[in-house]
Amino acid sequence: MDESSADFLNALNKGFYEAHGASFSQTRQSPWPGWRRVLDTVVGCRPAGKGLSLCDMACGNGRFESFAAAFRPDIPWSFTLVDSNRQLLDEACRQEDLVPFEVTACRRDILADPGAPFAPGAFDAAVSFGFLHHIPGASARGDFLRACLGAVRPGGVAAFSFWRFADDVSLAQRARASTERGRAQLGIALGEGDYLLGWQGDESRYRYCHSFGDAELDALVAAVQPQGRLIDCFRADGRTGALNEYLVFAAEPAAHSV
Repeated sequence: MDESSADFLNALNKGFYEAHGASFSQTRQSPWPGWRRVLDTVVGCRPAGKGLSLCDMACGNGRFESFAAAFRPDIPWSFTLVDSNRQLLDEACRQEDLVPFEVTACRRDILADPGAPFAPGAFDAAVSFGFLHHIPGASARGDFLRACLGAVRPGGVAAFSFWRFADDVSLAQRARASTERGRAQLGIALGEGDYLLGWQGDESRYRYCHSFGDAELDALVAAVQPQGRLIDCFRADGRTGALNEYLVFAAEPAAHSV
């Protein structure tokens, strides 16, 4: 994807969440089923007798951290929450389950700059859920994965979810219809797997989303080697139990050369 198209889509998504962040957050209150398996792996990388530092890139309203803190309140968590949307970031920091733990907020436009904002090896774990589908272009997605891995210490864990909504017949049909309307309004060219999705009947604003397939996920796994070693891959979530695919990596020492 060319730079001007990527910039347009990034601005489109930023405007969407500025307009609909509150209503979007209201529909995103419950934990995803796949998080339990991810959390077990994250907790497994905890240094013996120590706390666990975790960075959530594009944290939204912080519901993963709330889930982690409620499920394992015995762990001395240290959460770093990163998002560009001030409203969502403020909401994340107000999650009641996080009160006993150290929470650092970092407001940053990850879409505009997917590079690592933190020192190499700064965290035991890094996660990003419900965000990769907003990054336009395979190259930028690979950069983002490598940046997250670079911020994780050797032996730590980085976990990501990849939305596969086009695999669902009903969701794919709605996505194609919305994309057709959006392209007519915006005059933007899109690649394979790229869609423009609306929100609650509002046809004046769209968000760019990408639906992932097997081949491109395999390519992303290859793109992060040798910085990350794939240690888990599974599908979960949604009414089909398979709308998200999770890739979980162990950070290797080479990650810190990024």
